[in-house]
Amino acid sequence: MGLKKVLICTFNYKPLVNPRSLRWTAIAEKMVSLGVEVHVVCNKVAGEKEFEVLNGVHVHRVGVRAQSTVKAKITKSNNKMSLLKMLYHKLLKHFIWPDSNFLWIHSAVKKSSRIITQHNISSVLSVSHPFSGHVVGYWVYKKHKNIHWALDIGDPFAFLEFVSINNSFLFKSFNFWFERKIIKQSAKQAVTTGLTKKEYLTHKFQCEDSMTVIGPLLRESSEDDRPALSQCEIHWMFIGTLYKEIRSPKYLLELFVTALNEDDRLRLHFYGEYKLCLSDFDAYQHLLDKKIFLHGVVTPDEVRQATQKANVLVNIGNKTSYQLPSKLVEYMAQEKFILNIKSIVNDSSEDFLKAYPLTLTLAQNEPPQAAVQTLNDKLKKCEGLQIEDLQKLTSPYKIDAITQDYMQLMSKNSVS
Repeated sequence: MGLKKVLICTFNYKPLVNPRSLRWTAIAEKMVSLGVEVHVVCNKVAGEKEFEVLNGVHVHRVGVRAQSTVKAKITKSNNKMSLLKMLYHKLLKHFIWPDSNFLWIHSAVKKSSRIITQHNISSVLSVSHPFSGHVVGYWVYKKHKNIHWALDIGDPFAFLEFVSINNSFLFKSFNFWFERKIIKQSAKQAVTTGLTKKEYLTHKFQCEDSMTVIGPLLRESSEDDRPALSQCEIHWMFIGTLYKEIRSPKYLLELFVTALNEDDRLRLHFYGEYKLCLSDFDAYQHLLDKKIFLHGVVTPDEVRQATQKANVLVNIGNKTSYQLPSKLVEYMAQEKFILNIKSIVNDSSEDFLKAYPLTLTLAQNEPPQAAVQTLNDKLKKCEGLQIEDLQKLTSPYKIDAITQDYMQLMSKNSVS
């Protein structure tokens, strides 16, 4: 028998704009189109209903505090929220587990358990990050031992580097113990890259036979007509969240300013959260809103429109070899030049892009002047180059293929 009913426990879901929300909104809606009854338990969103059937998906929003969308309006309660955030960062964050979304867990478990009973659901998938999604899955599994429980691991938890999820002094050993426990008790697990699975095996997790790789999702646009690129300006564009430790814009800014000295037509755009790296832009205040533009978090449609107008799409690789920026496959689908900046030898982005000819990877320790020359030489070589096998490169990441992979992962009768 095929998959009939599923429950997905994911903290993030539509209308939020982040990689997990965009990925699982698309997959859940695709499952519905294939005849699957899909229930999603996610966190509350300001201004949204606690329950609605959204494009066929039964969306149940629960939790103590609601998240805000990109277009959420500023309210008078912001002062109160700022005070709570300060209290959290100064005191509470050092003692909470597993992450800052722990308050969602109890209501999500309660709601999930009720849905399983009322709708006779036997297949449950929990999603990270945040890791709270898997804690929900674990307690749901404890209550309903007969369910088929699978994990979708966006990022590792116990051995994640450079990002502080909780107090490692207090919880490091417990983090490993608990993540090993859920991987052992769940039926299957999915990660985004083979390097991620290899890292789990290196840390002695028992997942050789149960863990599989399901790559990034290509969210295709129905718009085929692309605007003609400007001849007066050359736009570089970065999409994603900037982090001080794992994804800093410092080298990109140095590279851009060096290139700008040779070609005044250049413009550099950042789409996504940048506040954690705001100080990195201090030296470039005179260029902001003139040559360098910080757009912040915007809607997927706005990103898509901006991407179509870009000449060069920029990726900053993570400092961990087992994490892959999810946007890369969408970069490839644009059939535009991709500039990849790496900070480690075994860069997962460089490995992912090796079959894509319109790309150049630069190491952060390469002098900017020499790097700009290398970039210009590569751009000239790529002028007019057509990618004959683009369809072959991107087809494994399209919604049909990715959804089928997850449906197999969530099916009791499938074999790893």
